[in-house]
Amino acid sequence: MKKLIFTINALGGGGAERAASILLGSEIFRREFETHLILLENKIKYELPDGIFIHIATKLGESAGSADKAALLPKMVAFVRRMKLAIQPDISLSFLTRSNILNILTKTGQERIVISERNNPERTYSGSLLKSFIHKKLLSRLYPRADKIITVSGGVRDALLSYVKLDPDRVVTVHNPYDIDKIRSLANEEIDDDMKSLFSDSPVIISVGRLIEQKGQDTLISAMPSVLKNHKVNLVIIGEGEKNNSLKKMAEDLKIADRVHFIGWKKNPFKYISHSSLFVLPSRWEGFPNALVEAMACGCPVIASDCASGPSEILEDNRYGILSEVDNPEDLAAKISEMLGNEDNLKKFSELAKKRADDFQKDKIADKMFEELVGIG
Repeated sequence: MKKLIFTINALGGGGAERAASILLGSEIFRREFETHLILLENKIKYELPDGIFIHIATKLGESAGSADKAALLPKMVAFVRRMKLAIQPDISLSFLTRSNILNILTKTGQERIVISERNNPERTYSGSLLKSFIHKKLLSRLYPRADKIITVSGGVRDALLSYVKLDPDRVVTVHNPYDIDKIRSLANEEIDDDMKSLFSDSPVIISVGRLIEQKGQDTLISAMPSVLKNHKVNLVIIGEGEKNNSLKKMAEDLKIADRVHFIGWKKNPFKYISHSSLFVLPSRWEGFPNALVEAMACGCPVIASDCASGPSEILEDNRYGILSEVDNPEDLAAKISEMLGNEDNLKKFSELAKKRADDFQKDKIADKMFEELVGIG
């Protein structure tokens, strides 16, 4: 049996962490690998299967900041190297940039180094010239040393290849895995009593994501006055984040606060999505938007911004849902109004969404990831 070391920053909340936990629990991983999970921080929010050996590098918890993580970086490097020497893995796989860097720096023997890039590197540190410079230098020096790089979408692959000089043959794409059956089971749960009237009084447009600049909820709110001229609907926004107050004020300034409802983070967003007429993803950029695939698994028709990267791959250029222009409230409003005004289209895209979501079923993706791991030349 091959030995696999899987290194990730932590298993707190997040799309990469959820994807990691799904892969670790897949049948083929459990059957074919002796798996060792290295966590750089002591955070585990996802359920893990029996039989995985867990190694935790530091005691960093939820309150740890960037300075704390930077200070303990030498300890993390030493810990990962020590684990590799003890375990002697055949394959060392890592998710997320910090873990990828440590994985490459700690190569000790004949193990094959595989790293997974989850975000568009051109946008990750675009807000700071210094951070962007350091990030690009690190990736340019280290990433070519990896035996294989797995990107979460074709868009991320293209961005990475333009950002860093790499051998294109070593860079492949494997999309995120989803537990589609579990999502659909959760989607059948009853909505909380205090929310039932919100979802029964009028059709609902729903959006799920952190309330941050990247996710573009301001574009969606800006589109709503035009939508409300023709359709009596409620907009429900699930998520928390730094833009919470400014987004609420925007709705108030536009005099649509009675139609825009912020309901915070929900452990099970799927029961709300399945009771909605339309899901909207207005992001400015993505790696591979989990919320979009999850909404499609619930059978909710979707509109997504044609941002870099992910939505156009998932929707296959308007085949399984509708793409709107990035940062364009007028175009988004027109697309929403057109969709809501055509009941046949809503039904058609509901069925197409479910069909497309099945392509990302966890076992299919886990099998593909396994093939990439064991097929390294």
